[in-house]
Amino acid sequence: MLQIKPWSELSCLVKLYFCFTVASLLALLGLTLSSICKQRMNTDVSDEDNFTVSLMQLFGILFCIYYISRGVLQENRQELVVFVLSVLVVMVRSVVNFSVLGSKDKQELLVRFVCIMCLGVIHVFCTTLLIQRPNMMAFRVGGALESLQEQYFLLNLCFSMVTFDLQAQLCLCILITTSDSAMSILNTVILGVGVFWACLTAAVGAVAVSLHHPPPSLVKLMFTQ
Repeated sequence: MLQIKPWSELSCLVKLYFCFTVASLLALLGLTLSSICKQRMNTDVSDEDNFTVSLMQLFGILFCIYYISRGVLQENRQELVVFVLSVLVVMVRSVVNFSVLGSKDKQELLVRFVCIMCLGVIHVFCTTLLIQRPNMMAFRVGGALESLQEQYFLLNLCFSMVTFDLQAQLCLCILITTSDSAMSILNTVILGVGVFWACLTAAVGAVAVSLHHPPPSLVKLMFTQ
């Protein structure tokens, strides 16, 4: 059974990085919430677009906190990979949004943009090093056979993909519910990519599960972690 690793068994460097990562993500979360409150109070069209992006960034940061917590505390390499991907998505979204802003809006979001870019680079670099550690296990199944561990690995992969897909679906919901009838080209492109990614992850997950019929005990093990 995949359990949370005791805090005392983590190395000092891993503890330090985990605390730094969570603290920095919470700081970004606070900056994003502050931006959302300011943008919600304004009625300009540009503020409505920024409000949509800020909501997407908010959910992206929340999922990043989930990914890094599960990846470090459960020694799950897959979740760490998804964490890196999520951080990159947040950075790219921030760059695209900042590049189309006016001078006044750029000044208001400059602090958040700089923090996201600087902390994003640090998180991607440090997490990549953590992923490459030889003792970083992708799963923990005590006493399980190699064949059972392989099937568990595939199930865990599907679980990570479904979680990432949920993040994409939430972003789609935000785009749909906050955009008016005159949807911008940028939002249209993001919406199209989101739909494609949702279909791709669902198809790959279904194929992986159908080709490797896991025993009932493994399914129970997967959903009780």
